[in-house]
Amino acid sequence: MAQKKGFNDGAYGRVMLRAGDFARRVGEGTIPEERAMLGIQMLSEGNSVEQVASDSRLPSVDGLKRLVLEPDRPLKSWQQLLGIRALDWISDNELFTEPERCEIGLSEIWYDIEKPGRLIYSPEAINLLADRDLRGFTARMNFALAKEERDMVMASGMLVATSSTRRGSSNNLRLPYLEVDVGPRLCANVCWNDGSLWHERCGFPGFRKFK
Repeated sequence: MAQKKGFNDGAYGRVMLRAGDFARRVGEGTIPEERAMLGIQMLSEGNSVEQVASDSRLPSVDGLKRLVLEPDRPLKSWQQLLGIRALDWISDNELFTEPERCEIGLSEIWYDIEKPGRLIYSPEAINLLADRDLRGFTARMNFALAKEERDMVMASGMLVATSSTRRGSSNNLRLPYLEVDVGPRLCANVCWNDGSLWHERCGFPGFRKFK
């Protein structure tokens, strides 16, 4: 039998090996079957990898949603991008001009928001996220979330970025958060209190690295 024009044995073999590993992971349950089948269909129809990864029809992983980051964007430019007024951009944000170590080179994550619904200290909230194998958001992740999910963020009240912290001159903890004030309008604030006790309407976004 004549070989089809353009057929590449090496490429075919590499794809079959990867497909076998992919099928094994579906069988183990580490990749949802529904997500796998829809993704394969989309790729076979000529969609790009980027289109497949961002398609809203795909079920989330462990209840998490995908978020695209911009860690190299200058901090101040987020103010203009998100339409935050100057009086709603506290000067202590400048403590966080450099990207956090955990977000350098990171372009995508999976995330969810923990909402304890009670008074809670920062270490308690961090532990709640850790119990779900999540790490707290950085200030820039909060801004990226506000860009992608504006309506959701505006309905959330307050989102605390527990992976961005600094010590002030009096050894008080500085910790950034997004808050929705009357209007409603988005505010970028930084807490000053040493104990960081948050009230019941606060949410704590957490992430895993995108794979």
